[in-house]
Amino acid sequence: MNTELKNSVKFYLNFRYTVEKIIIVLILPLILGINFFVFIYISIYLKKRIIFRQKRPGKDCQPFTLLKFRTMDDEGNIPASLEFVRLHRFDEVPQFINILKGEMSLIGPRPEPWPYFKQIIEIFPEYRSRYRIKPGLTGLAQVEYQHTLTIEEAKMKYNYDMKYINSISLINDIKILFRTVSVLFTSKGAK
Repeated sequence: MNTELKNSVKFYLNFRYTVEKIIIVLILPLILGINFFVFIYISIYLKKRIIFRQKRPGKDCQPFTLLKFRTMDDEGNIPASLEFVRLHRFDEVPQFINILKGEMSLIGPRPEPWPYFKQIIEIFPEYRSRYRIKPGLTGLAQVEYQHTLTIEEAKMKYNYDMKYINSISLINDIKILFRTVSVLFTSKGAK
């Protein structure tokens, strides 16, 4: 399988990565405000470190540390008081830092926790090819499919990610962003 991206796609992605960072810097006061209120809200219900750090695969499968707000208790359950944060994806807001650092993009394949990623590629090595581009905060698989727990589900997600990678364009990115906004406000859509 040819995993090389076309030069026009590489140019577009580099341009988009730059524009994303500029937009994030421009709306930084809003992002910081959301982070502050979510941090305070979660700290009321969870008496532990609020920022969750986890090793995930980045572009070309290089590991990086993904940032999230913690929304689970010690037993791995989401308290009812924090379901709103999770449903509307407020726990993902710290990943704007990952985007500013160049580790992620707004749109791309969602990176899995490192142990799960290693397990998948042992059984399904082609899965690596979805990391030809930076992982994303949102993406086609996130708005069209679901959170994956099995290898078979990971293969389905792979198909969505490859469909996106093979048709990267401004129009498709705009469609994904609009769909993402819909998921954020309605909490309906892929989880």
